[in-house]
This record gives sequence, structure tokens and C-alpha cells, in this order.
Amino acid sequence: MAFDFTSPEFVSRVTKLTRKKAVASGELAEIKNVQSQIASLNVKINRLMDLIPETTAVEVMLRTVESLEGERESLSKVLNELDREAEAGQLLSNITEKQVAKLLAGIAIDFESQDRESLKDLISNLVDKIEMDPEQLNCWIHYKIPTTTRRWDSVASPRGFEPRSPP
Repeated sequence: MAFDFTSPEFVSRVTKLTRKKAVASGELAEIKNVQSQIASLNVKINRLMDLIPETTAVEVMLRTVESLEGERESLSKVLNELDREAEAGQLLSNITEKQVAKLLAGIAIDFESQDRESLKDLISNLVDKIEMDPEQLNCWIHYKIPTTTRRWDSVASPRGFEPRSPP
């Protein structure tokens, strides 16, 4: 499997698919949608604030404004996350084969240094699915290499750091 990760064909294919995924992502439309929702909330909040001096139900208006501001804050967090994803997508659209090869070489080296249990965890995190064609005797391995800002090797083992106790 380590050879598969470092082969020039695999590196080239991963690079092309990463660029394609980065370009095909629909964050821009979603960003505009969230920005539009925030602008709409701003208009509603401003209208309510303008009406407060003219009403006797000040508490009701303030609770409504508070609710809308909470919704706006929530949407702002979503917008920040979408902006980060769009920025990551932009970076991925410019990724080079050399950068992908370096990443994959690091994964391949880690394969050699893992014990059996850790290797099982590592493989289960990297393999999405395996397709087999018994008639042609072909097999395709579909990998799932994370493209987020988190590093794949920073994920903790599910059983922690302690060695297993003898039975």
C-alpha cells in the first residue's frame, strides 16, 4: 500500500481530484446566501430599534431584537466557517504534485512505523471503500484523504494512550 501512495500515477490522480474538488465546491453560493440572511436580519433589527420609542411594548420588542441578534450571531459563525472553507478550497485549487507527493510520502512512512492495531486504525481512516470486479479480476481502492485544516495524524487513538491490559 505504501508503494501505491507514492507512485507517480497515484500522486498525479490525487492532485487532479483535489483541484477538481476545490473548484467544484459550492461554498460561494452558500456564502452569498448567509450574507443575504444576515443583511435581512440587520434590516429587521434596525426597524425594531426604530419602533421602540414609539411603542408601549418595549420589553416584547427588546426580546425580539435579542432573539434576532442571537440568530445573526449564529449566522456570523456559519459565515466565518464558510469563509475558512472557501479559503482552504482556494489553497487546494493551487496544490502542486510536489506538495501532494510530500503528504503521501509522510503517510507511507507512518505505515512502516505503526504497530498492528494502530495500522488498522490508520487504514480504516484512509480507505473509503473497496470495489472488486471478479470477472475481470480487478480491484479499486477509494481513499478518503482529509482536505480540512486538521492534520490526519492528530486524531487520537480510540483506546487512548495506555497499553491494553493482559487478559
